[in-house]
Amino acid sequence: MIQGQQGQQLTANLTGSGTVMSLFGPGQTPLVTQVINWEGILPATGDYYLQVKPAPGVSQSNYQLTVSLTDPTRPSPSPTPTPTLSPEPSPPPVQVEVEQVRFAEGESAERISDTASPSRVRRYLVNAQEGQVLTAQVIDGLVTNIRSPDGELIENASQVLSWESQLTTGGDYQIDVIAPEETDFSLNVEVRDLE
Repeated sequence: MIQGQQGQQLTANLTGSGTVMSLFGPGQTPLVTQVINWEGILPATGDYYLQVKPAPGVSQSNYQLTVSLTDPTRPSPSPTPTPTLSPEPSPPPVQVEVEQVRFAEGESAERISDTASPSRVRRYLVNAQEGQVLTAQVIDGLVTNIRSPDGELIENASQVLSWESQLTTGGDYQIDVIAPEETDFSLNVEVRDLE
């Protein structure tokens, strides 16, 4: 059991082979199921539970679980500006730029560096097969949304810093990098066979 506060960042990493974990929030609400690694912001204050068990089809396994819980860094307050009577400008339209991730010959991982902003979402398509493990980790405090090949947001893969799971279906997975302001970022993407 982990006692967490809304807004804290939870990181859980499972090492070893043939083991998966599930994370349940207050009231036993499932946040993520059958993953190897998870990092994200806790949605509510309360008791969180991690369940570790052998992956489907595996009867026994050895593992090590590393868990950390950190408070978010908060910007220092700045003086409140005097309100103006000028009309608010309308926000610029959001542009989604799509790029297919192509791994170098013989490689299964790629580091991508680019810029994202509120009006410029970067979407990376990663082709993976059923049963493979997809890992996505964004550096520099941005968040990602991960969608399955059918375009649906994967449960518990919204606004996460890192995500890893064994895939239940093959195809082009979408990794969207989102930023609250114009920001340079690096994204680590890996597709590998389950050991």
